[in-house]
Amino acid sequence: SGQRAMVDLNQIVRDTAALRRHDFEKADMRIVLDLAAAPVRLPASELELQQVCLNIINNAYDALQGTKGRPTLTIRTAERQDDATLVFSDNGPGMEQPSQVFEHFYTTKPVGQGTGLGLSISQAIVENHGGRIEAENEPEGGARFTVTLPRAAERTAEAPPPRPVSEPLPAPRRSLPASVLVVDDEPVVLELQMAILDSLGAKAVAAHSGQEAIDLMKKRDFDLIVSDLRMPGEVSGKDLYTWVAAHRRAGTQGFLFVTGDTVGEAAFLNEVKSRCLLKPFSMEEYVSALREAWHGLPTAA
Repeated sequence: SGQRAMVDLNQIVRDTAALRRHDFEKADMRIVLDLAAAPVRLPASELELQQVCLNIINNAYDALQGTKGRPTLTIRTAERQDDATLVFSDNGPGMEQPSQVFEHFYTTKPVGQGTGLGLSISQAIVENHGGRIEAENEPEGGARFTVTLPRAAERTAEAPPPRPVSEPLPAPRRSLPASVLVVDDEPVVLELQMAILDSLGAKAVAAHSGQEAIDLMKKRDFDLIVSDLRMPGEVSGKDLYTWVAAHRRAGTQGFLFVTGDTVGEAAFLNEVKSRCLLKPFSMEEYVSALREAWHGLPTAA
């Protein structure tokens, strides 16, 4: 998930906000985007920055519950010569201990609701990109998270052609009424997939290893299985595919591989002809690969 390319910070914010906008609106809360007029390009892992945005948006969603007036999260982007900033500010109650929010397992949620790992993962990702993240309370109330990322590291990197600006999908197209098993040993990739699936209305279940996936499938079936190809442990993605082919009534129908290594595994992927999505992927690519797999099922309308 850590592969770097030139990305547009504005597009990452749009895509990630679109995942939770529906939930915010249902709870009578708003997400307001105040983005730089021009694309904000920098070398980064798109998937990891989406995870940072999602964690902070999720944090604001929880914090804004019960806020009087019009609970609002505003996300701003700006660029200077050498860096880019991403600022999340809400008009909620603020944080009791801003200096502690990035500590492992720090959480204000009741027991059983979230691990408190989200913000510490976000800090690790930002620092791994050579940036910094700060949390503070606004003088007039509410919390503010400021992410600063360097832009200069790969000034000479070739920028890919810009992806068209994607608006949030209209409600009918957002729907994927499927049960999905997601198998990945990387928490960042797993959490992001779960969030995308949740926004599509899918019933998603996470497995952190191939063995955990097999244990789950012994108890119930899933319409779609989305699995990393290379995973540590006894059961790799290949092993999981072989098990599914032998033990599942529908065989490998609805099986989708997500991998960063198509070269090393080209022979296997060619042999199984399974759908394969290459990391790092954009949200649009992920959603369309899932739809393809879903519409390829005999029972899918």
